[in-house]
Formats: sequence, C-alpha cells, structure tokens
Amino acid sequence: MEAFGALAKLTGFLNKPKDEDFGLVCRERRDQPYWRIIAAATYLYERNRTYEAPAAPEVKGVEAMVGKKG
Repeated sequence: MEAFGALAKLTGFLNKPKDEDFGLVCRERRDQPYWRIIAAATYLYERNRTYEAPAAPEVKGVEAMVGKKG
C-alpha cells in the first residue's frame, strides 16, 4: 500500500490546484503609452541678392521673380 502513497506524492503536481492554494501578493496597474502624432511642415526659403548685369543706360532696375507666388 505504501507504493501507491509514494506514487500519489510523485504525481500530485499534475493535479489542478485549488483556488485557496493561491493568494494575491501584489497588484499594480501598468498603462502602456499610446502615441498618435500628426505633423506637417512648410519651409519657405527667401533670399535677396544683388547682381550686376550690363544693361542699356535707360534701364533703371530689373526684378527677377523665379518661383515666387503671388
């Protein structure tokens, strides 16, 4: 009869544990960060440069509007 007792002890870990075998040790809440990023960027590069170019004497000024809106 002792053989069955030893066998029962050996296979005891296969049995489903009861609820009272467990206790709550620590409880914590972990919120995971959720990021939603929407971005837009507009870059405007403006510069003024002075160039000297040969022109007729009656010309007082020249303005170049390359790629300029409006």
